Amino acid sequence: MSRVGDWMLRTLSRVTSSGRFLPEIDGLRFVAVASVVIYHAHGNFLPAKPDFASPAWAGANTLLLLGWFGVPLFFVISGFILALPFAERRLAGAPPASLKSYYLRRVTRLEPPYVICALILTTMAIWSGGFELADLARRFVAGVFYVHWFAYHEMNPVNRPTWTLEIEVQFYLLAPLLATVFAIRRTALRRLVLATAILAAAAQKVFWYDEFLFRTLPGQIQFFLVGFLLADVYLVDWKSAPVRRPVWDLVGIVAWAAMPAILLADELFELLLPLTMLLAYVAAFRGPWLSRFFRAPWIVVIGGMCYTIYLYHVTLIGNLRPLLVGDVAPAYAPMSLVRAAIVLLGVLVASAVLFVLFEKPFMRKDWPARVGAWFARRGRRATAPASVARGRTPA
Repeated sequence: MSRVGDWMLRTLSRVTSSGRFLPEIDGLRFVAVASVVIYHAHGNFLPAKPDFASPAWAGANTLLLLGWFGVPLFFVISGFILALPFAERRLAGAPPASLKSYYLRRVTRLEPPYVICALILTTMAIWSGGFELADLARRFVAGVFYVHWFAYHEMNPVNRPTWTLEIEVQFYLLAPLLATVFAIRRTALRRLVLATAILAAAAQKVFWYDEFLFRTLPGQIQFFLVGFLLADVYLVDWKSAPVRRPVWDLVGIVAWAAMPAILLADELFELLLPLTMLLAYVAAFRGPWLSRFFRAPWIVVIGGMCYTIYLYHVTLIGNLRPLLVGDVAPAYAPMSLVRAAIVLLGVLVASAVLFVLFEKPFMRKDWPARVGAWFARRGRRATAPASVARGRTPA
């Protein structure tokens, strides 16, 4: 790889403070965020029901409309990542993790980039003049405290995808309590409890669907618990070192292909989604070829930027699209895809810059201490005699 490529990889690679780096997880994040971004780009470049002569175009269009499923893919990853430290301690019989450190890390890692994004997009909304200022201020406060859906029962018009981040925060708050399931010493019983909870939550969505619940943690908890189950397997069965077998490549391909088929089938088949997702994620670790894909450097780097990409992608698409797209007739679908690819490249480049500026600095666990030390140095310089401040000692 060229020196420029190496420099870009170093610059764009995320910082891991926990000491545990699993490249497959960032590879899975790539798939999740790419699905969501393509889904939103689709609505800007292709009609929902294309009148294409080719059945292949119609089929591809149908698959693109399933990109929203990247959101549950994210939820599984969150469940896995947050379960690991709690499960590791519980299963080893060690003292539980510090809740103060856990919650403080969530705040210092995720809140600053989120607030910065909210400020930027709210300022843009004010500039556009399409919102009433008082209403925008109320929505800003509700959004910053992750209660916009509860307050308004609708997505935040300033940044619609953030409803899923509100669910993530609800899970973060409850994760330590949910992780007490790992206090169950018998592996079979523990996994039975998790599987029962997953099936019950999935059944609730299929048989008693409610829009309000769907956009809150109770309507999505089965996916987080799939992550819990994956963490259990990772720690207990694999001992944090999964062994790769070619058969898992086949299992993974079937599982990843089955997910869109399930989503397009009767709702009853959605009961199979959690198991299918679990198999797909297991295969990402255990399939030699699949693992190679999910561990590929650029896949990992882009996946590591997923938070920034997710926060800004809708706004970026909306602002870049007018530069390339007019009224595109269905007959010109190939040109629509070319224009979409150019805009998506622009989204990636812009997100990379935003990531370096507004997210990566907060990945360092000690950034509050660094900032405090910087202000302390500034304070000392401000109160020091002029000769000392210039680096000289009095005669």
